[in-house]
Amino acid sequence: MKPLHASALMIPLLAASLANAQETPRGPLRQVVFAHQLFDLGRAQKDPLAMVAAANLAATVTLEPQDLTGKITGTALPDQPDAAKAPLDATAMQTQAKAALDPDETLALLLRENIRAANIVPKSTLRAATQTLPAGQSATFTLPFDGALLAEVGMIGDGDSALTLRISDATDALLCATATATDAAACAFTPPASGFYTIEVSNPGPGTNTYILLSN
Repeated sequence: MKPLHASALMIPLLAASLANAQETPRGPLRQVVFAHQLFDLGRAQKDPLAMVAAANLAATVTLEPQDLTGKITGTALPDQPDAAKAPLDATAMQTQAKAALDPDETLALLLRENIRAANIVPKSTLRAATQTLPAGQSATFTLPFDGALLAEVGMIGDGDSALTLRISDATDALLCATATATDAAACAFTPPASGFYTIEVSNPGPGTNTYILLSN
Protein backbone atom coordinates (compact mmCIF):
# COMPACT_ATOMS: atom_id res chain seq x y z
CA MET A 1 0.00 0.00 0.00
CA LYS A 2 1.33 3.41 -0.95
CA PRO A 3 1.74 6.14 1.69
CA LEU A 4 -0.94 8.81 1.64
CA HIS A 5 -0.12 11.97 -0.23
CA ALA A 6 0.04 15.08 1.92
CA SER A 7 -3.08 16.42 0.25
CA ALA A 8 -5.06 13.53 1.76
CA LEU A 9 -4.63 15.19 5.13
CA MET A 10 -6.02 18.44 3.72
CA ILE A 11 -9.34 17.01 2.54
CA PRO A 12 -11.06 16.85 5.97
CA LEU A 13 -9.84 20.39 6.62
CA LEU A 14 -11.26 21.51 3.29
CA ALA A 15 -14.59 19.87 4.13
CA ALA A 16 -14.71 21.74 7.45
CA SER A 17 -13.82 25.06 5.85
CA LEU A 18 -16.46 24.37 3.20
CA ALA A 19 -19.17 24.09 5.85
CA ASN A 20 -18.02 27.36 7.38
CA ALA A 21 -17.78 29.07 3.97
CA GLN A 22 -21.43 28.34 3.26
CA GLU A 23 -22.41 30.32 6.35
CA THR A 24 -20.99 33.51 4.83
CA PRO A 25 -22.57 35.51 1.99
CA ARG A 26 -19.37 35.17 -0.05
CA GLY A 27 -19.37 31.39 0.15
CA PRO A 28 -20.97 29.78 -2.92
CA LEU A 29 -19.53 31.82 -5.78
CA ARG A 30 -16.01 32.08 -4.43
CA GLN A 31 -16.26 28.41 -3.51
CA VAL A 32 -17.00 27.32 -7.08
CA VAL A 33 -14.24 29.49 -8.52
CA PHE A 34 -11.75 28.21 -5.94
CA ALA A 35 -12.79 24.61 -6.68
CA HIS A 36 -11.92 25.04 -10.36
CA GLN A 37 -8.63 26.75 -9.54
CA LEU A 38 -7.71 23.92 -7.15
CA PHE A 39 -8.73 21.26 -9.68
CA ASP A 40 -6.55 22.83 -12.40
CA LEU A 41 -3.63 23.01 -9.96
CA GLY A 42 -4.11 19.39 -8.88
CA ARG A 43 -4.27 18.23 -12.49
CA ALA A 44 -1.15 20.20 -13.41
CA GLN A 45 0.76 18.78 -10.42
CA LYS A 46 -0.66 15.26 -10.94
CA ASP A 47 -2.23 15.33 -7.47
CA PRO A 48 -5.46 13.28 -7.69
CA LEU A 49 -6.46 13.92 -4.08
CA ALA A 50 -6.41 17.67 -4.66
CA MET A 51 -8.59 16.99 -7.72
CA VAL A 52 -11.01 14.95 -5.57
CA ALA A 53 -11.24 17.73 -2.97
CA ALA A 54 -11.89 20.31 -5.70
CA ALA A 55 -14.53 18.19 -7.43
CA ASN A 56 -16.41 17.56 -4.20
CA LEU A 57 -16.23 21.26 -3.32
CA ALA A 58 -17.78 22.14 -6.68
CA ALA A 59 -20.51 19.53 -6.16
CA THR A 60 -21.91 21.38 -3.14
CA VAL A 61 -23.17 24.25 -5.32
CA THR A 62 -26.00 23.96 -7.86
CA LEU A 63 -25.67 26.06 -11.01
CA GLU A 64 -29.06 27.25 -12.23
CA PRO A 65 -28.97 27.87 -16.02
CA GLN A 66 -29.92 31.38 -17.14
CA ASP A 67 -30.53 32.81 -20.61
CA LEU A 68 -28.35 35.86 -20.99
CA THR A 69 -27.42 37.72 -24.17
CA GLY A 70 -24.45 40.04 -24.23
CA LYS A 71 -23.35 42.76 -26.62
CA ILE A 72 -20.26 41.60 -28.54
CA THR A 73 -17.56 44.06 -29.57
CA GLY A 74 -14.11 43.68 -31.14
CA THR A 75 -12.76 41.63 -34.02
CA ALA A 76 -12.19 37.91 -33.56
CA LEU A 77 -8.61 36.77 -34.14
CA PRO A 78 -8.06 34.43 -37.10
CA ASP A 79 -7.14 30.75 -36.78
CA GLN A 80 -7.55 30.56 -33.02
CA PRO A 81 -7.63 27.21 -31.18
CA ASP A 82 -10.85 25.90 -29.62
CA ALA A 83 -9.85 22.63 -27.97
CA ALA A 84 -12.26 22.61 -25.01
CA LYS A 85 -15.97 23.12 -25.68
CA ALA A 86 -17.08 23.92 -22.12
CA PRO A 87 -15.78 24.12 -18.54
CA LEU A 88 -15.91 20.90 -16.54
CA ASP A 89 -18.89 20.40 -14.26
CA ALA A 90 -18.62 18.76 -10.83
CA THR A 91 -19.50 15.29 -12.16
CA ALA A 92 -16.85 15.45 -14.87
CA MET A 93 -14.33 16.70 -12.30
CA GLN A 94 -15.10 13.72 -10.02
CA THR A 95 -14.78 11.32 -12.96
CA GLN A 96 -11.36 12.69 -13.89
CA ALA A 97 -10.27 12.60 -10.25
CA LYS A 98 -11.28 8.94 -9.95
CA ALA A 99 -9.38 8.08 -13.12
CA ALA A 100 -6.28 9.83 -11.79
CA LEU A 101 -6.24 7.84 -8.55
CA ASP A 102 -3.99 4.80 -8.39
CA PRO A 103 -5.80 1.52 -7.55
CA ASP A 104 -5.15 1.79 -3.84
CA GLU A 105 -7.59 0.50 -1.23
CA THR A 106 -6.94 3.34 1.21
CA LEU A 107 -7.29 6.00 -1.46
CA ALA A 108 -10.47 4.39 -2.78
CA LEU A 109 -12.00 4.42 0.72
CA LEU A 110 -10.99 8.04 1.22
CA LEU A 111 -12.53 8.95 -2.13
CA ARG A 112 -15.85 7.27 -1.30
CA GLU A 113 -16.05 9.01 2.08
CA ASN A 114 -15.38 12.42 0.60
CA ILE A 115 -17.94 11.96 -2.18
CA ARG A 116 -20.47 10.87 0.45
CA ALA A 117 -19.68 13.96 2.56
CA ALA A 118 -20.01 16.24 -0.45
CA ASN A 119 -23.41 14.78 -1.29
CA ILE A 120 -24.89 15.47 2.15
CA VAL A 121 -23.68 19.05 2.51
CA PRO A 122 -26.62 21.44 1.83
CA LYS A 123 -26.33 22.89 -1.65
CA SER A 124 -26.29 26.58 -2.49
CA THR A 125 -27.56 27.92 -5.81
CA LEU A 126 -25.97 30.34 -8.26
CA ARG A 127 -27.22 31.74 -11.54
CA ALA A 128 -25.09 30.49 -14.44
CA ALA A 129 -25.09 31.59 -18.09
CA THR A 130 -22.90 29.70 -20.57
CA GLN A 131 -21.28 31.93 -23.18
CA THR A 132 -18.78 31.50 -26.03
CA LEU A 133 -16.32 34.30 -26.74
CA PRO A 134 -13.70 34.25 -29.51
CA ALA A 135 -10.26 35.68 -28.82
CA GLY A 136 -10.05 39.40 -29.55
CA GLN A 137 -13.64 40.11 -28.55
CA SER A 138 -15.50 41.36 -25.46
CA ALA A 139 -19.01 40.64 -24.21
CA THR A 140 -21.00 43.17 -22.18
CA PHE A 141 -23.98 42.21 -20.01
CA THR A 142 -26.39 44.33 -17.97
CA LEU A 143 -27.52 42.77 -14.67
CA PRO A 144 -29.72 44.16 -11.90
CA PHE A 145 -28.48 44.24 -8.30
CA ASP A 146 -30.04 45.54 -5.10
CA GLY A 147 -28.42 48.49 -3.38
CA ALA A 148 -26.52 47.99 -0.12
CA LEU A 149 -26.50 44.19 -0.56
CA LEU A 150 -23.41 42.18 -1.44
CA ALA A 151 -23.30 41.37 -5.15
CA GLU A 152 -21.03 38.65 -6.53
CA VAL A 153 -20.08 37.95 -10.13
CA GLY A 154 -17.60 35.37 -11.37
CA MET A 155 -16.52 33.36 -14.37
CA ILE A 156 -15.14 29.91 -15.09
CA GLY A 157 -13.42 29.38 -18.43
CA ASP A 158 -12.79 26.24 -20.46
CA GLY A 159 -8.99 26.54 -20.41
CA ASP A 160 -8.46 27.64 -24.02
CA SER A 161 -7.55 31.17 -22.95
CA ALA A 162 -7.55 33.54 -20.00
CA LEU A 163 -10.33 36.09 -19.52
CA THR A 164 -10.69 39.47 -17.85
CA LEU A 165 -13.69 40.65 -15.82
CA ARG A 166 -14.79 44.25 -15.27
CA ILE A 167 -17.86 45.57 -13.41
CA SER A 168 -19.04 49.18 -13.59
CA ASP A 169 -22.11 51.29 -12.77
CA ALA A 170 -24.29 53.50 -14.98
CA THR A 171 -21.63 56.25 -14.93
CA ASP A 172 -18.93 53.75 -15.99
CA ALA A 173 -17.29 54.02 -12.56
CA LEU A 174 -15.26 50.88 -11.93
CA LEU A 175 -16.58 48.78 -9.03
CA CYS A 176 -14.51 45.62 -9.40
CA ALA A 177 -12.11 44.05 -11.87
CA THR A 178 -9.64 41.19 -12.16
CA ALA A 179 -6.04 42.37 -11.84
CA THR A 180 -4.80 40.06 -14.60
CA ALA A 181 -6.27 37.71 -17.18
CA THR A 182 -7.26 34.39 -15.64
CA ASP A 183 -9.41 31.35 -16.42
CA ALA A 184 -11.51 31.58 -13.23
CA ALA A 185 -12.23 34.64 -11.10
CA ALA A 186 -14.70 36.00 -8.56
CA CYS A 187 -15.57 39.63 -7.96
CA ALA A 188 -17.62 41.06 -5.07
CA PHE A 189 -18.97 44.57 -4.59
CA THR A 190 -21.75 46.39 -2.74
CA PRO A 191 -23.91 48.47 -5.11
CA PRO A 192 -24.51 51.97 -3.74
CA ALA A 193 -28.08 51.86 -5.08
CA SER A 194 -30.45 49.40 -6.72
CA GLY A 195 -30.13 49.41 -10.48
CA PHE A 196 -28.47 47.87 -13.49
CA TYR A 197 -24.73 47.26 -13.59
CA THR A 198 -22.44 46.47 -16.51
CA ILE A 199 -20.41 43.25 -16.61
CA GLU A 200 -17.69 43.07 -19.25
CA VAL A 201 -15.80 39.88 -20.07
CA SER A 202 -12.88 40.13 -22.51
CA ASN A 203 -10.88 37.37 -24.18
CA PRO A 204 -7.30 38.40 -25.03
CA GLY A 205 -6.63 34.94 -26.50
CA PRO A 206 -5.11 32.80 -27.76
CA GLY A 207 -8.23 30.61 -28.14
CA THR A 208 -12.01 30.76 -28.21
CA ASN A 209 -13.33 30.38 -24.66
CA THR A 210 -16.67 28.86 -23.69
CA TYR A 211 -17.14 30.12 -20.16
CA ILE A 212 -19.81 30.23 -17.44
CA LEU A 213 -20.79 33.64 -16.11
CA LEU A 214 -21.87 33.29 -12.47
CA SER A 215 -23.87 35.63 -10.26
CA ASN A 216 -25.65 35.45 -6.92
